[in-house]
Amino acid sequence: MQAIVAVMISGMALACGALAPVSYLAAPFDWRAAVTPPPAPGSTAAAADRAAYLAAAPDSPGWRAAQTQLRLLTPEMNAQFSCAAGRRLSPETTPRTLAMLVKLTAETELSEAAKTQFKRDRPFVGEAKPVTCDPRVGGATPSFSYPSGHAMYGALAGRALAAAVPERAAALLALGAGIGTNRVACRVHYPSDIAAGQRLGDAVYDAVAATPGFKADLAAARAEIAAAPQATGCPAA
Repeated sequence: MQAIVAVMISGMALACGALAPVSYLAAPFDWRAAVTPPPAPGSTAAAADRAAYLAAAPDSPGWRAAQTQLRLLTPEMNAQFSCAAGRRLSPETTPRTLAMLVKLTAETELSEAAKTQFKRDRPFVGEAKPVTCDPRVGGATPSFSYPSGHAMYGALAGRALAAAVPERAAALLALGAGIGTNRVACRVHYPSDIAAGQRLGDAVYDAVAATPGFKADLAAARAEIAAAPQATGCPAA
């Protein structure tokens, strides 16, 4: 996932003129307070996870949505957040807002620390010909599964943008949550991976939201988005 995070970050970081995202948090966050171990092998929860993976069908609506969210810091992802916010988010119209999202990706490194601790295999490990919507996770150096970094980022970005555009909070939070749940449809995560990533994202957001740096960026984002033009090209509600 470290390589995936680097790819996720690079496009928007360059567009925003940032060399690398830096955490809002001055002190390390203890992820262990938010993330418990994954379901034990043979447990009811583990069986439910496996059933969800086996039920996920290629080319489902969630699969197709996940394919548009493989890399989270892209113009395509900006367009999805734009439609949810009702305003056009772009380097030209909302540079401080996008820089805030880039900075939030720094926090997803915590999911990597947890994955290294738990070492839970991806659902498809052991299959001769895995079928997923994300070719990056099954390469020569496959990554671990628990908790989901996409789900963590979805929680962080969804809550940050919901705070910036409270009148569109429901749509923004739903999009953030979908970034995680679509990874199950993509067949690269179990539902419990997603739930753990979302819990971690929520816990980290609560810490980030109290920092002066984030408060300043959020105030700037509110002003930028309010002044941005209406989003266009969005699917009919």
